Amino acid sequence: MTWLRAAPWPETPLPTNLPPVTEPQLLLDEAEVADMGEPLVLVEGTLPTFPVYARMPLRSRPADLLLRAAVLDRLVAADAALPDGWRLCLIDCWRSLEFQHELVSYYVAAVGKIDGYVSVPGGAVPPPHTTGGAVDLTLAYQGIPLALGTDFDAFTPDAAPASLESVQLGREAQAARDARRLLAHVLGGQGFAVNPFEWWHWEHGTHFWARVTGMPTARYGAAVPGQ
Repeated sequence: MTWLRAAPWPETPLPTNLPPVTEPQLLLDEAEVADMGEPLVLVEGTLPTFPVYARMPLRSRPADLLLRAAVLDRLVAADAALPDGWRLCLIDCWRSLEFQHELVSYYVAAVGKIDGYVSVPGGAVPPPHTTGGAVDLTLAYQGIPLALGTDFDAFTPDAAPASLESVQLGREAQAARDARRLLAHVLGGQGFAVNPFEWWHWEHGTHFWARVTGMPTARYGAAVPGQ
């Protein structure tokens, strides 16, 4: 199923002087997880949303898009840094552990191997989305959510954030590359770390974020609404 508008896009002026997207480098092998107790807050009404999973046969999907309060604040600041006509568009945010299990089962049945793309629950480190510090998103132009080189949840090598930086590109792929650079520019400026396999997946305060930034302690563990 296709979710996002693929190129050719409408006329979408993009900055051309932004640095290339780079893959995140892990500075730490592991980090502690010590939750700060920061609440989950409602996303709706703050930023544009396009909840793809609401259109899929997934029974345990959370009814609302939720994020940690400070994470949402950073996204709002990143959104404000975008050029006119451009917005961040949030696709998926906090997940319950039940929904994470269901999503894993759904994609294993649909596509088979999901290593690196959907976190399998288990172990000491909670899946990023269960912390409220991970978000799936894209750029929208004039209200249209865009596919930045691949669709959302395209589990292919082209989905890696920097995959468009080292190849010869046609006009449409160049636009996708420049859009990824813009996304990385505004989110990196707010302290987010990108998943090395997915251009749409960004984290702040999570175990992965701590390893990338060199922080010895992650800010967020598994979260429960209302607590």
